Amino acid sequence: MTSVSWVPAHPTTGENITATAHGYIKEEVTGGSFWMLLDLNKIPLFKHKGPICGYTHFDLPMGMGQVWANGLHCPAKPGPIKAVESVTIANAAPSGDITARFSFDDQNGNEIACVILYVKT
Repeated sequence: MTSVSWVPAHPTTGENITATAHGYIKEEVTGGSFWMLLDLNKIPLFKHKGPICGYTHFDLPMGMGQVWANGLHCPAKPGPIKAVESVTIANAAPSGDITARFSFDDQNGNEIACVILYVKT
């Protein structure tokens, strides 16, 4: 990854938090998966696996929010890439420190990117 940014700069509950990652891949990506791990106060709460290619949407447990993942346009040729993930942590989410980890693996299971987002509720 060459850069990761998110909006808003200081995420809070009830807001759509968008992380944009820019990077570079050395080999063509024809498929693969992403993992999203969600912790509350360092206690694992939720794990989700989805395709690295295309669009994915899913709800978080206990009405905590939603995730939208805009993956790669596959096959992705070697060169610059951009991935955009959006998370909304609901106002009703339990209070504490939320950590959302996104890990992206190619068709061979090699990790090509990782993004970690911290939100204090």
